[in-house]
This record gives sequence, C-alpha cells and structure tokens, in this order.
Amino acid sequence: MSFETTSTRLPMASMPRHCDFTEDSQADTEIYQLDSALLDTNSDKSSTIHSFLRRNLLQLACFTLHVGLVLTQVLLLISGLCHYEHYITFPVDLQTTVSFWATALTTGFATAYTALLVFLAQKLAMRRNLASLQPLTKTHDSIRSWAGFGAAMATLYSQLSASVSVFGSLHVMGYLGCISLLHVTIPTILSAQTFDSFTTVNVTTLGFPEYANSTAQNATNVFMTTIPTQFLPWIGNLNGFETLGLFNGTLYEVLNDTNLESGEAQVSAIGFNVSCGYIPAVLNFFDDSGWNITLGAVGTGVGDIIGQTSSSGFGIPFRQNTVFLAGDIYNNEFNGGFLLENSIVLYTPNVVLDSEGQTGFPVELEPETGNSSTITQLQFLQCSNSLVPQSGTVDTQSRILAGPSLRPSIYRTQSEWVSSADLEFESPNSTLLGGDLWSELLTADTLAISNNSSNPEGFLMEYLGLDPLAIVPAVLKLHDIENSLSVLFSTLFWIGGQSIQPDLANSDGSMIPPVLGVSSTVTQQATQLGRLDINPVGVWLSLATSLVLLLLCVMMLPGWVEPQTRVQTIGLLQTVWLWYHHAGRSHSIKDVKKPTARNLRTMGTTTIRLANANARGKWQRQSIHAASKIFHFSVGDVSRPDPPANTNTMRALNVTVHIFLILVHLTLLGIGLVHLEHRIIFSVDLQSSVSFWAKVVATAFGVICYSALLYCTQTLAISCAVRKYSTITSTHDSLTSWAGVGSSLSTLYNQISLPASVAATSSIFAYLAAISLLHVTTPALFSVETFNLAVQTTVETEGVPEWNDTNHNATLAYIENMAQFLPWIGNLDQSQTPGLFNGTLYDVLVEAYPGQIANVSALGFNITCGYLPAVEVGVSPPVDGFYNISFTSTGEWVAFPDIGPNVISLSPMDHFFKSTIADPADSNSITLLTSANVIDSNGNTGVPAATQQGTNLQFLRCSHSFLSQNGTVDAGSKAIIPSSLEPTIEKDQSVWFMYESDPETPSDETLLQGSAWAQIMASLAASPASAGGSDRFSPGDLYLMSQLGMNVASPEGNETLYLHDIENALSKLVASLFWIGAHIQLPTLESSGTFDPPALAAGDATLQQTSLASRLNISLLAVSLGFSASILLLGLAISFCTGADGPTTYLNGLGFLQIIWVFQHHPELSEILEHVDDPTDYNLRVAGLVKVRLADAEGVVHL
Repeated sequence: MSFETTSTRLPMASMPRHCDFTEDSQADTEIYQLDSALLDTNSDKSSTIHSFLRRNLLQLACFTLHVGLVLTQVLLLISGLCHYEHYITFPVDLQTTVSFWATALTTGFATAYTALLVFLAQKLAMRRNLASLQPLTKTHDSIRSWAGFGAAMATLYSQLSASVSVFGSLHVMGYLGCISLLHVTIPTILSAQTFDSFTTVNVTTLGFPEYANSTAQNATNVFMTTIPTQFLPWIGNLNGFETLGLFNGTLYEVLNDTNLESGEAQVSAIGFNVSCGYIPAVLNFFDDSGWNITLGAVGTGVGDIIGQTSSSGFGIPFRQNTVFLAGDIYNNEFNGGFLLENSIVLYTPNVVLDSEGQTGFPVELEPETGNSSTITQLQFLQCSNSLVPQSGTVDTQSRILAGPSLRPSIYRTQSEWVSSADLEFESPNSTLLGGDLWSELLTADTLAISNNSSNPEGFLMEYLGLDPLAIVPAVLKLHDIENSLSVLFSTLFWIGGQSIQPDLANSDGSMIPPVLGVSSTVTQQATQLGRLDINPVGVWLSLATSLVLLLLCVMMLPGWVEPQTRVQTIGLLQTVWLWYHHAGRSHSIKDVKKPTARNLRTMGTTTIRLANANARGKWQRQSIHAASKIFHFSVGDVSRPDPPANTNTMRALNVTVHIFLILVHLTLLGIGLVHLEHRIIFSVDLQSSVSFWAKVVATAFGVICYSALLYCTQTLAISCAVRKYSTITSTHDSLTSWAGVGSSLSTLYNQISLPASVAATSSIFAYLAAISLLHVTTPALFSVETFNLAVQTTVETEGVPEWNDTNHNATLAYIENMAQFLPWIGNLDQSQTPGLFNGTLYDVLVEAYPGQIANVSALGFNITCGYLPAVEVGVSPPVDGFYNISFTSTGEWVAFPDIGPNVISLSPMDHFFKSTIADPADSNSITLLTSANVIDSNGNTGVPAATQQGTNLQFLRCSHSFLSQNGTVDAGSKAIIPSSLEPTIEKDQSVWFMYESDPETPSDETLLQGSAWAQIMASLAASPASAGGSDRFSPGDLYLMSQLGMNVASPEGNETLYLHDIENALSKLVASLFWIGAHIQLPTLESSGTFDPPALAAGDATLQQTSLASRLNISLLAVSLGFSASILLLGLAISFCTGADGPTTYLNGLGFLQIIWVFQHHPELSEILEHVDDPTDYNLRVAGLVKVRLADAEGVVHL
C-alpha cells in the first residue's frame, strides 16, 4: 500500500537537528498531508457494521446519560418547588442519621454516575483524537488533560509556553471542572430539617357550671347566691394561669390535660351579653326619711308605676362616683311584689352618656344633697342578659384563651340609649346559666343605707374606675357599664364553678356547688418531626452544571463521517503501535535530547491522523507464547546517583499532603468524640442555610484537596514507573488505570484474561476508589441537628416578706387584717397561690416564661409541739360553764368556755378570756388546745387534762424554726413542682415531749426570724369572729380543722389526731398567713392607709430556658471512613514509588509524546510490536510482556 508525503518546511532559526532543546530553542515545524489510501478499507462488511454500531452505541450511551443527568435535576427541581419531598417524614431523633444517609447515598450515586460519564467521555475523546487531523502536541495535551482536573489545569498552564491546544485544554478542564462542581452541589440538594407537625388529638375539657342533678337545683342556687359574691373582693388577686376558664365577660372550656405538647385548640365559650336601658323616673317628694321616687315610662307620669320604694324611700348616696344596685325595687302592680325576674336595676349619681353623647333621662334632685359633694341627679338603668355562644383558640400548654380569637365578640365599644321597656327579659332556658339566677346573684345582696357598698357594687366601681373620695365626678359611658356587668356575671359564675368557698362554710352540706360540664375538643398539637428538604439553590446550580456538561459532551462526540479506527483508545501500547505503523511519523521527536514535557510539546507539532496507521506484518494469535518471553534490557550503566532534590521534594510534599489529610480527619474525629462542634448553635430557621454552606465549604475544600492529591500522586507514580523494571504491559496498565476510576476498573477487569499487573492495577484502583469514598464521606461529615437548648439565665424573683420600714406595728397590723382571706386559701388550687406550698414559702418569678423551669430558693416553717404537763382542772365560779386550767410547771392558767368535741382551737391565746399565759411575742411560741385524742408516732398520748364534764383537753405549746430549701418551679405558671422541693418540710412522724421554753430572745431584725409569727397567730385567736364568744371559732381554728379533716358537726365521738399532722397543719397555717400578707391585696375602695404591707425580698433565680435550636454535628461514621481512607491513601502513595531505583532523567512522565520518544530510543523493542496485525488491547498487552526500564532508553540525558 502506497502513500504520498508532502513536506513543507517552515523557516525558523537555524539549529542542529540533534542539539539539546531548551526552553528558548526552536525547531522546524513539519506538516504532513496524509494519503487517504492509508485508511483500512479491507475490512469485511460485517466487521464494518460491528464497528459502526459499537461506536454509535458508545455515543448514544454517553449522550443518554448526560441527558438523564439533566432530567434528574429537572425532576428534583419540580419536586423541590412543589415540596413533594416533605412527605418523607421521620422522628426528629433520626435527623442526623437521615441526613448522613441522604447525603451519602446521593453523593455515592453521583460519584459513580459522574465517574461513568468521565469514563465514556474519555473514550469518546480518545476516539476523536484518533480520528482528528491535529498536531501531536494537541493529542498529547488532550490525553494528558483527561488524567484528572489537576492534570487538566497543569496542561492549560503549559499552553503559556506552547499554545497548541488552548481550546482543547479549556474544553477538558471545563468538563472536569463541571464534574468537580457537581461533587460540590449534589450533596447540598438533600438535607434533613425539623418542622412543626400538627397532629389532631381529642382531649377532654371542663366546660361551664351546671346543676349537679335535677334535685340539687335549690341547694345549688343557695350556694351561688351566698358564696361567690363573698369572694369578689379577692378575685383581683388572681390572673392569667390562676383564672383559667374566665376571660372578661366570657366563660370558656378549659383543657383537662396539663401535659399537652405545644399547639392550639378550638374551645366553646359562652358570653354574657348585657344590655341596659334607661328607666324614666319621677321625683315625688323629699322629706326626713329620704327621697320618694316613682319609676315609670316617660310621659305616663305616676300612673304606670314600674317600681316604688318603701315608705323610707331610696337610700340616696351622699357621694359622687358610686354605683348602686337597687335590690329593694319591687313591681307592686304586675309581679305581685316580687323582684323583677331576669333583670337588675342599678343607679348612679354620675352622668351616663351613650355613644351619641346623650343622657338617659336621669331624675333631677331638688334640693341638692349636701355633705362633701353635691348630687343633682340619679340615673336609673334596667339591664337584661342574654347568652352568646362563642368559640376561641387556647394554647395547649398555657391553656389560656387568646383574646383576639374569641368570636363573636361581646365586648362593646359603643351603645345607644333605649328605654328599658324595649329590652327582652325572658330567660332563654332553665339551666344554671340560662335561667334568671344571674339577677338573683346581685339582688340577694341588698343595698345598705350607708356609704358602704356591697361586694358586687364595689366590683363595678373598681372596674369603672370610680373613686368615691374624688372631688370631680366622672362621666360614665353606657357601654362601659354594660361591659362591667358582663364581667361581673361571668366572674360570679366562674367562682361558683370552681367551688371556691371558705373553710367549713358548708359543713352541714346544705349547699351544693355547681359542677363543671365535661366535653371534648380537638387540639392541633405541634410535634417536632424531621423531613427531607430539597435546596433549590443546589438544584439550580446542579442543573446549570449538567446543561454545560451536556453541551461539552455534544462537542466531543466524533462526527458520523469520521474515518473508522482500528484502535479504539490510546494507551501506551496503542501509542507505540500507532506510531510505529504510521506512514507519516516524524523523527523530529527522536532528536530531542532532554525529553521534558515542554521540549517534546514544542517538537510535537507534527499534524497527523493517528487512525491512518497500517500494519506491515502479521501477528498471529498462536505467537502469543513466543512473545510472552520476558526480555531484560538495560542500556548503559544502571548505577545512578540519588534522585535530585526536586524528586525528593515532590515525594515529601506528597507524603505531607497525605499526612495533613489524616490529621484533618483525626482532628475531626477528636472533636466529634467530645462533641465540641455542638457549641456552634444557631436558630432553627437557619438550619437549611447552615447545612447548605457546611456541605459546600467541606466539599469544595475536599474537591480541591483531593484533586491536588491525585495529581501529585499520579505524577509521582508515573515518574517512578519510568524508573522501574517492569513489563511494558504492566506500565501500560498502570498508565491506563490512572486515567480515572472507570478506566482503572476496566483495566482491572482486563487482568482476568491476562494477569500481567494485578497488584499494580489493584493498588491504583484502590487509591482512586479511596478518593471516591472521600468524595462521598466529606459532604457527610457535617450535618445539622435540632435539639432542646437549655440555657441558664438569671431572672428576677420576689422572695419572702420583709419589714417595709421601721414601723413594724403597721406591717403586723396589715398582715393581721389580711388574715380575713385565710378561710379561702385552703380551697384554692396550687396554681392560684404561687409562692406557697404547704408549709413552705418559695421565691416567685416576676415574669412568666411558659414552657420553662427555674431553680428557686425556699424557706420552710418547721413547727415543733410539746405537751404542757401538771394540769389541774376546776370550774370557775364567776362564769358558769368555764374551765379553769392551771399549768403547774409554768404557773400559768386560763379560763375559757367549753369548745365541744372534734375541735382544735387557738382560744387559749384569746385575751378576752381570763388568762395568765405568757405573751406569744415574748415567749416566741403559741398555745392551742384540742378536744380530740392526740397520739404521736409511737401511739402515746400527750398527758391530756381531764375535765369534770368528762372531756379530755390536750394543750400544746409550739415553737418554730426555719428549714432552707431548694426547688424547681414551672416558669409558666410560677408554681412549684412538688417533687423537686428538698429537703421536705412535711413530717410523717413525731414523738411527744414535754415543752420547755427557749431562753434565747428571738431577733426581730427580719419579719420571719422574730416573734412576729406568734403575734400574728395570737391575733387570730382574738379576731372579731371569736372575740366575746360571738362565734365559736376563729379563722385560724377553721383553717386547722379544715386541714385536719375535723367535722365539728359530726355527732360521733372525738376523732384521733396524730401529732405530726397537727405540726404540719400549723406549718401550713403560718406559711399561709405570711403569704397572704405578702401577696393578697384588698380592692382599692376597701384599702386603708393605716396599714403598711410587707415588702418582698428582691432576688434572682436560675432559669432553665429550653428552646428548640440547631447545631452542627460531626458524623463519626463519615469521619471514621474518611480517616481509614486517608491512611489507605498514604500507604498506597508510598507503595507507588517502591522499586523505583533507576536513574533520574528528564523523562519524568509518560505522556503521548514521551511514549513516542521512549520507544524511538528503544530500537530493540520495535520488533516486539512490529508484527501485531490486529491491534486489539489483548494482543498489544500480550506483545508488551517484555520487562524493561524505560528510563534506560538510548540517548536519554541523565540528571
């Protein structure tokens, strides 16, 4: 077969053809126009079809995979925009696990997928190099660029010295750069994030007060008209968590479960809608008895009498700024003298305007009243009430109603005057709320003819901001009066529904409190769950990168009309075969004395088409055995000096980088084991952003590091391969394996048919696989996890009561006066008495922090009681029925009346009776007695005194001491968690002993340390309820009997009490008295300036605030895998240079041009590949089973 060669020599600076080629050297450029007759056209038709199909199948596979990558990103983008991935949920505890596997699986798949893309693109690029008419340097650069991103950058940099293939190098570097970018962006696509998942849960609710049963209506009505109004003066001390179920003029259902997760619930509510109209009034006359006023319709005069006073007339208030309920008004004509049903009448001397600024026809008074203010008119109003069904939203944790959610609203902001005759007064139904009981609640408390107001009237004036002592009269708004009445009615029914009643007020069982209806509602509880989340930024970047990859792939596809090649790739053996059999080969490369990459690239500008190589002989398959003989060639002296410094430097740098990678993983492993990364805390709202950037930074660092690592190791390994004794096939396999993990796997597979370099290719594959594993583990190193962040902060507290100033008597007087609240405190819920728990006072948080806990200090009152011995009993002659008790051990005596059975009393300290008992302030002790049998924990009695009437009286004298405690409070309700209070003050045993006085004088430096407690207890015994024997028991007596479960109305005999129970009850009593003095206040209208309330000690507490937050988390599995891979990389990197004892030369690589140069300088090897007719990879590998050291080529210049 013939060919023609046309040679055109371009003039350049003259130089010898066999001179050393330096950086500044130049050479002639030879361009060959090859004869197309060299193409192999002898292949049979079937072979042509087979080659055609194989080539196009590779093209189709490459194109399809690139399109598939784009479509995958499009599908991910659609899913991310529609949030389909949010349907994949999991427990929040699995967030880090799911995050790791989501990242690892997506990155692993992407790594394998992109490796396949690179492998196919390499194959197609090699075929294009075979089929293209281009300079050898361009082919050299293309092959070198495909060795990796680092090699591509180095090749692009080499264009500065010889710009032969700038576009081609940019093309390959762009493709591999996009692959590297995908390694960064794909791991950021999927992340695990937490969110509030609202689940529907049915919970029971406590609804509205109702009759216990049909037979209890009268007893319940008695309770409602007797008890709730008595508690009205104290209701202002309850708020927030303490009045659940009450909101302004509305009663709402209360969630019965106190351990619900965060969320919301819709509850039913009932609003009291009050409408008021004016009552026309006519002044009849005024006399010494008072005013006589007839209430009637306007214009009808006195003929239509709606209401008329008794002969004494109305009790007209002598002060402005008051509101009175007219409970004595009767409808004599129409209702047979009974109170108007389902309505109330009230009047005020103040001007009442509606929203239009109009008055409601008040009655003018002549002459004006005198005294401290002048009253010129009275405004009469008649009001009706209707129930409005409502609904609202409550928080499932605080259980408090959200005011703005209440619909429809009954709160009025405007109202216009109408005549009371136009109002509807019929009761909607006969239920507790729907009947006319609401009006009886107020009219049962009749109006007193004095300046004093009833409790409901005081409540109304407090709400309306009226001050009877103010000089300037206030102008009232009609809608404000209606709102105040609405709040009053709802409050009274709420008190009744809570069964708040004083101690032993219903000991005979004549009253039956209403019960709360039980219902249910649906709550939407927020539960923390995890879900997958697609980051749109990551998807957009990946999609854009995939589109660029697709475009670059299309540009690399060989044309359909390109010549058909007999060699499908370019490896070491293929390069030698193609060059040896190519008719247009040039000898200019052989003339290079220093085969550096720069020199060879400059001389390799010969333009040829490698596919035009033609076999000049036959290589039969039966000749494999002969060709497999191992020949040893050693040209020149193999004993060379040590490698130059640059080789050692490269080795040291390579080892250093590998060690650095190991240290990085070792550091991360140490950090992960002690969780130092958990200190990086941020808001839950930032979890997606932080996860994205953590993966981007880690992966970008990894891609750069691993690319540099691969380039250094690859270059060093190939450089060492040149100086090793090995078969040409082994060198060929190693060189091919370094092209990528896909090529490495393919080369390893070829070892099955011809195991020429199993160890070498396995090592390279292991190295590249370890690099791929690092590409998977690096983005999985860091994840974001959500956790409950507990932060300890210091918050303000109000502690135990203290003296307010130097006037201690005024403070004691205040506490003694506020003891009138004592009958109520025992029936309040613990959540309604923050700061008090049994016999302990604890610090109260100034602000509420729902959902949190706080550690607080507490102070327990430890009461210890002993018996008084040597008691003589007699009957006092001056007062019939009085006991005269003498205490021979102390010389004290006391005379008091019979107390009856089942009673415990503080009466021995009541100085209304004759007594010589020491002043409690001096003795710092209290004395009490009980008619019950008292035993201690051993079953012993305490030497009771036997009376002539057969009653045994046990006298006790008690002292107190303090016990410092600590506890944890619910920062939302401010209530103590009972189990957290340590040490406990509650006694479960106690033993009788004879009381002996303490000689030490108590200090009054603080309110609690002195004898104030004994003075206050003594004042209870002398309270108005018991003074002079007008009532049998003092508030203190009632409290103790209530706590001890003593039933004074029981006809049975005396009960048996335990000594420690009495001491516990006294401890609670003392603590309650101090708590009341510090926390309970009278309404403004009932407050007096003669008292000085105690101050609360200012302090602080440690608040354990728990909130959801996110933090970085290091995956120990990913670090461990990365650490193992790093160690493996170091070991393999060192092994690649083992046995490289040959000379160090300018030949430090095996690029396309270096291979040509080496085999041109190994003439003895030419005959090995000369007779290979069918250049398949197998045939060439068999022919290359010749052991040689390539660095010993003839003409090579040694360093």
